Amino acid sequence: MTDAARLLEPIRALHERIRDAVVAACTRQTSELLAAVASDAEGDGDTIYAIDRVGEDMLVQGLADVAREEPLCLMAEGLPGDGLVLPRAEQAAREILSLPVHAELTDEEVERVADGVRSFFRR
Repeated sequence: MTDAARLLEPIRALHERIRDAVVAACTRQTSELLAAVASDAEGDGDTIYAIDRVGEDMLVQGLADVAREEPLCLMAEGLPGDGLVLPRAEQAAREILSLPVHAELTDEEVERVADGVRSFFRR
């Protein structure tokens, strides 16, 4: 079984637990409450809405559980403090190239990332 195949089932199970928690929250609370801002990092990260908080702890704990078996590096805005170091994450971070990807990247930023990658591989 490949590493990816071993990860699929625990990640699917985690997804189902989070989905069930969000659906339950939606039946217990009004959409206005769930849409309320829970925290705003003011330039340091994303605005976190109340609905985000519903599955956040489950996501972090579930991925920490997965990371005990397979190297996993979690990169996410909104993690408290300096983030979360998962078991074997340092190994995964040495083996994985992570590129910034989001809709707001400017052409200049894309070029800067591409230049950095090219420069790294020229060493």
